[in-house]
Amino acid sequence: MKHHSQELFELCTDTKSIPRRRTRSVSPPAARTNQRPKSGGRDELWDPWPDGDFEKLFTWEEVLRTDNLSEHWACQPGGGDKRGSESALAWSQGKKTRRVCLGVITCDEPTCEVVTRPQTRRAGIMGQLNASCLCGSQLKHIDCGVTSVLYSFKGGVYYIHKGIHHHPKQTHILHLSRDERTRFEQIVFENPAAGPAALIAGRNSLTGTRESVATISTVLLNQDRVKAELQALRGKSTRNFVDDFAEFQKNHPGYVLYSQFEAVTVVVVQTQFMVSQLVTDFIEDEAVNGIVSDAAHGFWYSSKDLLIISSTYSALLACWVPGLMTYANGGSAEHYRLHFLVLFNSMADECEKHGREVNDELFGNVVDFSEAERVGFTQAFIMFWTNREDSRSQAELEDAAGALLKGCQQHYRSQVTRVKKISGVIDPAKADNFQSRALALLLVLDMDTFKQKVASLLRDYPKTKPWLEWWLRDSHAQMLFPPFQKMKTGLFQAMPDSTNAEEAMHAKLYATVGKRYNLMEGLLCLQVFMESFQLRAAGRSVGAPIRYGAAKSWQTNLQIHGRTHPERAPRSHRSKSRKNDGRPPDTSRQLLRTHSKTRDKQQASKEDLDSDSDNSLDSNISNHPLSSRPSYPWSQNSCWLDTCLELMFITIHPHFYTVFQPRFLGIREEHPLWALNQVMKVRMSIDQTSNASRILTTQRDGFRKNLRATRIIKDISSADGVFGWLGRAFRLLLHKMPPEETYLARTFFEAQIIDLRFCSGTSGGPMHWQIPRQPHPKCHFQLDVKLSAQYKGDLAAWFRDLIRVNKEATSKTYCWRTLDAQVLCDGSSNFITLYLGIPVMLIVEFGDVLHRDNKWNIPKHIRPLTKEAEEQHSLVYDVVGLAFCDPTPKLAHFITRYSLDGKRVYHYDDLSHGGYAQLLKNATVKSHLVGNLHDIPAPGGFNFRNINVHGVVYRLRGGSDAQNFFAEHQIAAAERLHHVHVKRDLQSPGSIPIISLSRTAVAAVDPDNLIWLKNPATTQNIEYEQVPIEDPLVLQASGNEEESLSTSEIKKPLELDDGESEASDYTFDCRCGALGNGHEVAGGQKTIRCDLCENWSHIACQRGGRASNLHPKAAFYCDGCSTQESKAPPTRKSSRKATTKKKTAPLHTRLIAGKGALARLGKYWYPVRLIQSYDTVGLPASARNRVRWWVVWWRGCRFPLSLGSPPGDVEQGDLMDELWQDQAKRREIRLGEWIHSWDTPREEDLIQNFMSAEVSKELDDILLPHIASLQKLLDSPDLNQYGAEAYPVIDYILRSRKKPDGVGAYSIPFCGDISSHEYAKIARWFSENVPGASGQVEKWLGGMPLVHAFTLVVAHRKASDFEKRIEARNEEWNDSMLLKMAWADLMISYPTNSFVADVDLECLTALEARMFEDSEEAGPAGNQQWGLDAGQHHRRWNVYLGIPDEWVSARDYSESELERPLIQ
Repeated sequence: MKHHSQELFELCTDTKSIPRRRTRSVSPPAARTNQRPKSGGRDELWDPWPDGDFEKLFTWEEVLRTDNLSEHWACQPGGGDKRGSESALAWSQGKKTRRVCLGVITCDEPTCEVVTRPQTRRAGIMGQLNASCLCGSQLKHIDCGVTSVLYSFKGGVYYIHKGIHHHPKQTHILHLSRDERTRFEQIVFENPAAGPAALIAGRNSLTGTRESVATISTVLLNQDRVKAELQALRGKSTRNFVDDFAEFQKNHPGYVLYSQFEAVTVVVVQTQFMVSQLVTDFIEDEAVNGIVSDAAHGFWYSSKDLLIISSTYSALLACWVPGLMTYANGGSAEHYRLHFLVLFNSMADECEKHGREVNDELFGNVVDFSEAERVGFTQAFIMFWTNREDSRSQAELEDAAGALLKGCQQHYRSQVTRVKKISGVIDPAKADNFQSRALALLLVLDMDTFKQKVASLLRDYPKTKPWLEWWLRDSHAQMLFPPFQKMKTGLFQAMPDSTNAEEAMHAKLYATVGKRYNLMEGLLCLQVFMESFQLRAAGRSVGAPIRYGAAKSWQTNLQIHGRTHPERAPRSHRSKSRKNDGRPPDTSRQLLRTHSKTRDKQQASKEDLDSDSDNSLDSNISNHPLSSRPSYPWSQNSCWLDTCLELMFITIHPHFYTVFQPRFLGIREEHPLWALNQVMKVRMSIDQTSNASRILTTQRDGFRKNLRATRIIKDISSADGVFGWLGRAFRLLLHKMPPEETYLARTFFEAQIIDLRFCSGTSGGPMHWQIPRQPHPKCHFQLDVKLSAQYKGDLAAWFRDLIRVNKEATSKTYCWRTLDAQVLCDGSSNFITLYLGIPVMLIVEFGDVLHRDNKWNIPKHIRPLTKEAEEQHSLVYDVVGLAFCDPTPKLAHFITRYSLDGKRVYHYDDLSHGGYAQLLKNATVKSHLVGNLHDIPAPGGFNFRNINVHGVVYRLRGGSDAQNFFAEHQIAAAERLHHVHVKRDLQSPGSIPIISLSRTAVAAVDPDNLIWLKNPATTQNIEYEQVPIEDPLVLQASGNEEESLSTSEIKKPLELDDGESEASDYTFDCRCGALGNGHEVAGGQKTIRCDLCENWSHIACQRGGRASNLHPKAAFYCDGCSTQESKAPPTRKSSRKATTKKKTAPLHTRLIAGKGALARLGKYWYPVRLIQSYDTVGLPASARNRVRWWVVWWRGCRFPLSLGSPPGDVEQGDLMDELWQDQAKRREIRLGEWIHSWDTPREEDLIQNFMSAEVSKELDDILLPHIASLQKLLDSPDLNQYGAEAYPVIDYILRSRKKPDGVGAYSIPFCGDISSHEYAKIARWFSENVPGASGQVEKWLGGMPLVHAFTLVVAHRKASDFEKRIEARNEEWNDSMLLKMAWADLMISYPTNSFVADVDLECLTALEARMFEDSEEAGPAGNQQWGLDAGQHHRRWNVYLGIPDEWVSARDYSESELERPLIQ
């Protein structure tokens, strides 16, 4: 029975690279052949599975054709005697080598089909046998020992094979056959720009089929193998570039006009057709004469290489065609000089061939304003005429060259447009005026008028002086402005005004042959490109049509439609639409729109502004994208809602897509919060359209009706303050809808607080506490005169005191335990309000503002915690705006003043200016938004006696990140100071925290005993009572409360403490993947507990050893909880600088658990990860080297066979760190061979190589019952025959209207928290168990059938959690609901910390980065110093091959650094 890979793919032949040999012409000596090799049906010359007794002679040509007679058998190579020579004339005297078959590794399960290739080392084979088979059975090694002998001599290779292989063939092969390699090369040559992943995925053809290199052989399923084959194939031309280039010139004579391979490298190409187009008759009626030159930056593979093209107009083809093309390895003046010099010489030769005169005007060029291009043109022009012995001097030739260059006017026009948009340089109201006047300079003919216009322009726009002076340089002005031009007027007008023709040539080139080529491929593509023009010209010359319609249809369109493309919308209509809703406003009409004069007059008539006040408004100034956006005009006393929505929008705008909108995902449409999100979303997308006000009015009125329908407001004209409705909305919704549904959205506006109550208890009674199960919200804060006096008007001081955790409790008159007005407890009662979370939008309202003692001072910023928290986490509030109230009318009127950027201040009144916000002249945040309430200027048109500051709004600068950091800080402080434990589900940000009391010697009171409550079963609070120490409910068996309090202040020790006894389980969740009961999974390693989630993990698994040697009182946060940048290890640059300033510490202090080190094994050193050192008590300082370390050897170490398996612990004397900056010691270290970190496959490679993953029995239990449905999804593409409820992935495809690809597969990007390892395991299970899957990998890998398998796995693993959620919603539980929740879970993008980390690879990467960094900080020690004094590394290993570029930086080197120092 064939393995599934054999059914899908053919077996492959060898591709090992061997030294190239020339085919000998000497006739081989006669040789005896007993038996020819067996044919595998693919190549009669050589069978890669040689078997039986036979001998055969192969010529060197045949050896090369068979890839050095490669075999699929797993063979151990060996040498023969040393007497033979490859130069011998007889094969018997040739160089002798052996190949010994190592057999195969099979399974003891008779039905298992897997046949594994054994490793070549005995230790490797033993390691393979220690592992289990993929089916879970025991592996066994079938040894073979069949030997083949090869004699290499001058005539070829004489091959002798003895013995029969009595074992099966391996199911995994390593080599490609010659035919397979030919197919691979053909696909690569047809897709030169495709990378390894694209080659494996395949390319779509016109037939809809997909051609993939993976269909050639199983060898090419490995992306790394494809990458290596691709590099080898592309490297052929570079390894033999000289020969290839010479052959190219031989096959294409006359195509390469000039080549130079030096520091300045150019290759100039031109065909006869190209040069014939350069010398044409003058065209009088159009500006298409001369040459247009420009450089393309994307054609060559290297980004620094350029393709310089000089194009000319072809009257025959009625289009521009290339005249000369140059590969240049840079854009210097010398590169351009060589290009233009060849251009001039070729044109001169063509003129002389046809008897035409060679003159200056022949070389007229339109160029951009590149200094290198201009200088290169001038130098080439001077050299050209100097070589022709022209009588003009060099200065005269330089002037003549300047008179032949015309600048690109489009470059100037684009610059004018760009500058006019810079509001700090050009007043936006005058932008159009500046543009018209700047462009008018192109039309001025006389110098005096030009100077007057420039002087006027500089007077009105003085900040444009540096920009304008650049354009007025002689070298630029003579190419652009008529008064300065040296070119003859007739020639100037006959040439194009821009290089747009050349830009279009680049686009045509890319569309024809593509881009990103190496030199040889690119030269061939350029020839193909030129031949396309030549073929069209040949057809056109005999009357064949080369296009339909007129040759220049754009000119006709321009005359008829006023635009070059008839389908393009007129300008007035285009301004109302956007090309892409994912593109920010980036046009002058979008960014710098000004109001019409008519509208400004109408708006000015609506408001009487005090001309003597600094509060006067100027509606013409709109320097910010939001300032000119329309807002909500007044309607039916809507000012209270308009003011609130305006302030809310200004607050939300910077955080809308990253902080605000994601919180509203999943909220039902009937929810008012969903309607609020829609209002903000429309406001974000509104543009400068004529019906913008109507759209916003409709949105506002609809939202107000929604508030009325849900009874949040009494009627649509209610005016109960600006922000009062918001608090009522949240309170009302808490009673009508599950709080979990809106929790995340509400935290944008609400603080999260808890009220902790505690009472000393009655005489002889127990002390008791009351705490809520969940925090309760607070939407906005109201301040009065009393608080103003208490905090002396300091708003920031009030807020900091409000959220402080370490504050004194407030005493109450009596205990909360009362029943029917009877006090049940006469103890001393106290309470503390703790703030666990703060909102992004902080709203503060003021009462009695006109009271003389109300002296609140509004600050610009409020810092909740420390300055460090502000700097590192942006934990600071910035003032956004003020709400003002005029209580004099019958219905109070509200307006607002705010700042968009912390600088400019805007005024918004829905009764004025049509609802547009207006910029206040001479107003700043300091003068108009902050300060004492009585000193803030009243809005224009109002008297301060009649209007007051209603409230202030602040925005949390750091958004969600700042909120999370504040919550972590407060929760940790509440636990430490008040024994309040808050449990947060970090994997589900929308879940509400659960609160409990963590005090010792307390127990929760049974709700049935809470007789003082009306309905104890529904209470949201938990009560605790003090219990005797001997009570079995006590969590700790011994110790009084004072001892508990003192020990609770000490941070968790590094090793398991007494509280986690062997008799009790403790939660272990390490980043290395160890999960479960710590007693079972810790593995004997030292562990540490996180101070937030209280999970335990290995010390040695923390990045950079950061958990080692911590002080007992130091805080520790695991990777899943820590969001503090200060806790992260410093960057490599900063750590290097810190190292250079300090004296190197002793080695024994540098070796810490969790870091990488080098361990000696024999005479070589290999990388290890330090786990922990053994007890050193009693050892003197002189015996430190005898301390032993538990280490984990890097899995990629290649140890010599003679050393056997490495030990699990190593003496400290055999350990060494990276020896940073220690040049002398590095030279004494010889490194053993290992696989570098940069060569080690990452997680993303696991999916592509899924067949190497191990399949667990759990997947059989989950997926085997569903094989029929999985096969149905694989085989039948018709989605309508399936039920969407049974297949959520199909429901998703139908709803999103996804289209299948070329093979009929639907690509689905979701995998939830399924790791790459799990992904590969499920993929392998699918391939091996679903009938037909192994032959259709491209249809299900990453597609619909496999994703349905993911859904089934998630549904099984998380069934209990999903069931609880469904029961909490009072919904019916069934299999369909389970699958829907599993599918929703798959669509969630889980944080990266939910996946298993490769701690060994992390450790090696950090170690090698220090070992091989070559920089100023590393000094001479970084200059390849390892082992220079000790000798070669293991097997002459080049340890520096492939070092990442970012590890190497420029520094001053000395040749003596690589020399061996003289012995003194």
